[in-house]
Amino acid sequence: MTRHLFIAVLPVLLVCRTSMADITGFQFNGIEAVGDVELSSRIGKASTDTDHLINIEDCKKYTGSSIRVMWSLSRVPVSGTTWAVKMSKPGGSCSTSSMSDLSGSCYEEFIVSEKALDTYTNIKFSVPLDPLMGGDCNVNEDRVTNIYILLNEGGIISAQTIAFRVDLKPPYSPTIGEPKEGDQNVLISWTDDKNSSESGIRYRVYYSEAPFDDTTKSQTSASDPVTGKSYRVSGLENGVEYWFAVCAIDDSDNESPLSAVTSAMPVPSYDFWEYYKDKAGGGETGGFCFIATVAYGSPLAKEVQKLRDFRDRFLLPNFMGRALVSLYYTVSPPLARVIQRHENLRTIARIMLVPVVLFAEFVDFASAHLGLIALVFFFVVFLCLAPALLRKVIALFLLVFSLSSNALAESPRNTMLELKFGPFKPDIDKEFNGKASPFKTVMGNKTLLMTQFEYDYEFFTRFGIIAMGATVGYSRAKGSARLQDDKPSNDTTTMHMIPLSLSAIYRFDWAAQKH
Repeated sequence: MTRHLFIAVLPVLLVCRTSMADITGFQFNGIEAVGDVELSSRIGKASTDTDHLINIEDCKKYTGSSIRVMWSLSRVPVSGTTWAVKMSKPGGSCSTSSMSDLSGSCYEEFIVSEKALDTYTNIKFSVPLDPLMGGDCNVNEDRVTNIYILLNEGGIISAQTIAFRVDLKPPYSPTIGEPKEGDQNVLISWTDDKNSSESGIRYRVYYSEAPFDDTTKSQTSASDPVTGKSYRVSGLENGVEYWFAVCAIDDSDNESPLSAVTSAMPVPSYDFWEYYKDKAGGGETGGFCFIATVAYGSPLAKEVQKLRDFRDRFLLPNFMGRALVSLYYTVSPPLARVIQRHENLRTIARIMLVPVVLFAEFVDFASAHLGLIALVFFFVVFLCLAPALLRKVIALFLLVFSLSSNALAESPRNTMLELKFGPFKPDIDKEFNGKASPFKTVMGNKTLLMTQFEYDYEFFTRFGIIAMGATVGYSRAKGSARLQDDKPSNDTTTMHMIPLSLSAIYRFDWAAQKH
């Protein structure tokens, strides 16, 4: 009796175990739309896609539509094989051990009722999207709907599951801060504590010249998604009031409701040179690049603008540069008038200005990539000095072994390279005798780091050293541009200082003479 009971139960156990296996040789061939609906790539349309996602935007677009799922077998199935397709409710599951069971949280209708598998390639079936998505796009839940393809081969059931993540839960709204006005821009910042536990959160800033809300935000301008918690909206018109709001975006591309909508008005601001001249009344003069303007035909030519920018940023902030600019403004106007009257002279002037413009572009590039330039410089210096250092090491090694000092003969020295670092404070504010302090106001009361490179040529070395030297340095100061009411702007202004000097040098180096 016990033996007969065992034989009766055993087939049931075998069927249950086998039904949990994937379909052998199953191939997913993709998803296509039924009708005119346009499917997002999120839904996983390609045969290589393994993730299938529907978000809130998709849910609203797909309402009332269907998709077609395509699959194949890479093998010949057993004769008499049947197949069926079930679908769970969102967040639910279906039995994979029965071709006819729709109990539990399974959708109440078969997607495909059990029928003979007439072909095993390019098999298709349609799925209504409303029950797959749950029928309510505002449900505020993130759930998974499973589609089960079941195969019955000789009484053995196998199943393949295609899971659709239906994420209809938007992130929380961030909290927008006080906007900061700048020159043709507004800086928007926000906090987002409620979404801190979520991964992959990004943000989008909406802005318009009129108030808006969630229902009208599609009519506004919007930024690309950003990962930080601030965004500068540029290209605005000064004196015009703009309205701003920000939303969070989760990893399913769901947007949160908008934050509070706030407004701000971009206003003109002063960079350091403008503040020095217009607000503090500095005495240094600017003006046109006379010869360059004549050569290129317009003060708005890009070459003229590069030279003017080089003058303002690199020459005017230091004594040597101001002297060069002052000399240029003294001698260039009459030359410019002569050049202007002759096209050939204008052509020659353009050719002669090419290296000057290239030098200005190089200095601008070097100031923005100081670390890279310094690395290349130190590498070149190392290559130049390495052989000399190696000779010194060899000489010291020979000295230890008491070799003759005649073996230590060196070639005569006639050049010297020096690299200097030190603190630096521009004395720009001394011009105003305490009545104004544009540098301190804009840049702050901080000590800068000055880097200098000096090259000396020694042409007399008999009794001491007489040399001629040239020095070039670099330092940079950053600060906040100022608004018309003298408050800090969100704009940054940068002053680059490149001091240049020529020097005559006498050194009495007693140790070098004796040893």
